[in-house]
Amino acid sequence: MPGGAVVTNPVFPCSLLSSAPLRSATAPASILASPTARRVCSQAWKIPAVTAVRMMTKATRRERTEPSVTRATVEWRRPLRSRCRTAALARGQRWRAPGLGMSTRRTALMRRTSGTRWATCPWSGTTTSPMWATTWMAGASTSPCGPGMSWTSSWTRWTTLTTAVDFFSGDVMIHPVTNRPADKRSFIPSLVEKEKVSRMVHAIKMGWIQPRRPRDPTPSFYDLWAQEDPNAVLGRHKMHVPAPKLALPGHAESYNPPPEYLLSEEERLVWEQQEPGERKLSFLPRKFPSLRAVPAYGRFIQERFERCLDLYLCPRQRKMRVNVDPEDLIPKLPRPRDLQPFPTCQALVYRGHSDLVRCLSVSPGGQWLVSGSDDGSLRFWEVATARCVRTVPVGGVVKSVAWNPSPAVCLVAAAVEDSVLLLNPALGDRLVAGSTDQLLSAFVPPEEPPLQPACWLEASEEERQVGLRLRVCHSKPVTQVTWHGRGDYLAVVLATQGHTQVLIHQLSRRRSQSPFRRSHGQVQRVAFHPARPFLLVASQRSVRLYHLLRQELTKKLMPNCKWVSSLAVHPAGDNVICGSYDSKLVWFDLDLSTKPYRMLRHHKKALRAVAFHPRYPLFASGSDDGSVIVCHGMVYNDLLQNPLLVPVKVLKGHALTRDLGVLDVIFHPTQPWVFSSGADGTIRLFT
Repeated sequence: MPGGAVVTNPVFPCSLLSSAPLRSATAPASILASPTARRVCSQAWKIPAVTAVRMMTKATRRERTEPSVTRATVEWRRPLRSRCRTAALARGQRWRAPGLGMSTRRTALMRRTSGTRWATCPWSGTTTSPMWATTWMAGASTSPCGPGMSWTSSWTRWTTLTTAVDFFSGDVMIHPVTNRPADKRSFIPSLVEKEKVSRMVHAIKMGWIQPRRPRDPTPSFYDLWAQEDPNAVLGRHKMHVPAPKLALPGHAESYNPPPEYLLSEEERLVWEQQEPGERKLSFLPRKFPSLRAVPAYGRFIQERFERCLDLYLCPRQRKMRVNVDPEDLIPKLPRPRDLQPFPTCQALVYRGHSDLVRCLSVSPGGQWLVSGSDDGSLRFWEVATARCVRTVPVGGVVKSVAWNPSPAVCLVAAAVEDSVLLLNPALGDRLVAGSTDQLLSAFVPPEEPPLQPACWLEASEEERQVGLRLRVCHSKPVTQVTWHGRGDYLAVVLATQGHTQVLIHQLSRRRSQSPFRRSHGQVQRVAFHPARPFLLVASQRSVRLYHLLRQELTKKLMPNCKWVSSLAVHPAGDNVICGSYDSKLVWFDLDLSTKPYRMLRHHKKALRAVAFHPRYPLFASGSDDGSVIVCHGMVYNDLLQNPLLVPVKVLKGHALTRDLGVLDVIFHPTQPWVFSSGADGTIRLFT
């Protein structure tokens, strides 16, 4: 309707810039359009809102020049205590407001009212007064005051925002809106992309990135039954494994078994105490007079159930029998006849001792033999004739005897109770015997004798007549005596506990020392290394290798036997053998490992002695079973080849006495002969 008032959608204030001003009919169409709350609150709508405020302010000033008529805006406030929402009047509707009507600009014309009535008008806040911040409650106006409203009013009054210009419009322009030059990165190659490309090239060169294989567009299908022969037997029938059949019943399951199949009362008690898996029979055999007297079997259901479990749970498989020749399982060893020479038969028997012979020793030249016995005597024998050349009474049990290995010295050491006797038997070359006495008599004792664990005593005139030259006294009984390869040092083992079990004596200076500070068990045997400054100490469970110059432990060998009884070192020094009381002979390769290279169980009883031949690849062991087993032990210079151990001969001749057999074994220094001493009081030579 011409002249009618049209009210558009109100713009709800979202900030101080768009809360107070009124829009006039002269506002742009973009501002008068119906905005949403999100648009009003956005930053893009703030600039048009401020522009509209300024335009409406100018229009209001022009309308104030008319004293009777005031132009209202197209935006209005909700009346007091009204629940209706602000709405826009569609074109053709009227707004029943008290006034004079509508102007030609489709705005409402209002009468001029008094100051009191004008103050109560909800849209009177179009002026610069703070009416827009007035709260209408209980019929009276309440205006907030304080510092919070003062800075708000000043901020809206002194705003510095200018009118926004819409540079981007729908009109097609010849020139660009901005003349900003292009970025440098738009025409310069990117370094980041260059690095990515270089990485991809490197990955392609290394083969990490492979080109995609072209896919075959036509799918391939396989015929599962193409190779099937309809006339052939099914595969499952071919691979069928029949279930094992039950064992046929024996005589024990008969209703009238023979008497030997019936258990006695003691056997029945033992059967009841056994576990079900340990019983030979799962039932007790019973005897009935006739078949009709046999009752029902009580374990029938249990046995059927166990049979079903076996068929269901136990998998079946075909075991292909391999025909193996038992001879192929035996290692290929050379024939003993190809390993000669070695002792094969008994040649001589040395008789003269009245009690068991515990120890033997051969002179460096191999002409003389010395033996010690429990009868309290030392006997010197001629090897070739088995004649006893000299007998030296020592007044005690001889536990060990050792001939000095130096050919320039004629000296024998014997362990008798708690002393070590040094004797000059004066056998062989007289010059050697004389030089030995001169060597012993040339010693000059020091003015202050040092404190030593042993006492060196000169022999008396009577003792010198029988060949005794020196006596080394100890605090405990001596169980073993052994010489160093050069003949100047002597090691002894004492039957005691502690670090003084092993003592080393120096003949030229007549000094004794204890090389260890603490004990590692009961020492059984000691031996010097033939080529290096090593001392091997065999305890009950281990063999320790000590470096005498560095005074440190080099290796610890574990024989894995109970207990070590004897010890011998190969002439080359790289292999060691140990005998034990549990009838084992253990071979150690020092260059290979600290564990046994080979363990031989040829003897039936405890081993008492083991020995290496100085020249031939032979070693022997003596046991309480009365036998001496000679083995071929070849050690190669090539470190990649393991030693060859072959038993070649079992020598028997000693009679068992007091459950003892062979007590000591020693080889001839130059010939492939072996001497053995036994509990029967004899010494036997096998050649």
